[in-house]
Amino acid sequence: MPVRLLSIWGVPLGLLGLVILAALVVIGLDLRRARTEGPRWRRRLVAPGLALLAAAGAYVPARQVLRGPVMVTCYAALPPPTGVAVRDIAARLALVEAQARDGNLPAHTLESIAQQLRYHVQFLEGAERRLAAGKDPNDAADHALAAEMRSKAVAALTAVQQRLDAVAPLAADPRWKVVADAWRFAQPLADSHRSTAAHRAEAAARLAAAREALAQLLHAGRLDQAEHDLLAGLTHSMERAMCLNPPTDTRIMCYTMPVFVPASMSLEALAARLPLLKRLASSSYVTPAVMEKVLPAVEADLAVLTDAGELARLDEAQRAKAEQTAAAVRAIVAKLKAAIASRPAAAGASAGR
Repeated sequence: MPVRLLSIWGVPLGLLGLVILAALVVIGLDLRRARTEGPRWRRRLVAPGLALLAAAGAYVPARQVLRGPVMVTCYAALPPPTGVAVRDIAARLALVEAQARDGNLPAHTLESIAQQLRYHVQFLEGAERRLAAGKDPNDAADHALAAEMRSKAVAALTAVQQRLDAVAPLAADPRWKVVADAWRFAQPLADSHRSTAAHRAEAAARLAAAREALAQLLHAGRLDQAEHDLLAGLTHSMERAMCLNPPTDTRIMCYTMPVFVPASMSLEALAARLPLLKRLASSSYVTPAVMEKVLPAVEADLAVLTDAGELARLDEAQRAKAEQTAAAVRAIVAKLKAAIASRPAAAGASAGR
């Protein structure tokens, strides 16, 4: 009988509890304390009201943590819905675009704007995917808004990057010089597979500094995430190639040489870089200084995968995958080269205007 009465009066009690909660909010009382403290009648009404709010997603039960004699209440913050976040970015993006149109901004301010725009593009790409799978009637409108805002953010980022390269080219950035110097020292060692222990130690230190510099360039907005990941991956591959053979000054005469199949290594490298190259090819801006580092390494692996003698060392499944991967990478490389070749003409046209 008590259970039946509870099921009958549960909703009315919850609605009455909501009224009591509203009154408590107006007078400034803590709702969580009101559930466990105060008169019994109020506690019995507040609990159903909080239960209804929790069922609607408007209330998150607090987690209480005991720290010595003090009970600390930890409130869990609810993230805003994706549509709300998209509309918030739409409002902020207009301000960022207006700021980016200022023709007298210094390089560090342009870097900050580029960093904000990269974050907006990344978030809006994810928001489009989430809203496309949503079932709420408002998701379609929010999805269209997210697509529109992403297009605007990409266009603004392209303009900022072009101005930033004109004001402070990436090749002249001290952080980029750390990367270039490290690669200049380590590349011959990696290509020859011959190095002393001292050379390897110095190369490892330089490449570690290069990875830190790449992280700083990413954080500063000078590099896209895909550009950073490609360069970091090439740095790792360079260090790996440098250590394929023992140091030339080693005194160890008895060792088992590992067997490396160049076509297998090139296939592994290109398969890992293919998603990043696709992301760069789909972007509206390609950094020439980055492509000068990435494309030679990619084309060297492509040359290995088009060598009949090297492909013959792979099994049938690997050969099929190698041919498919090489064809996909070759198409993307052609697209990236076309984007780089079109930049001077675009820059000259804009300068003429």
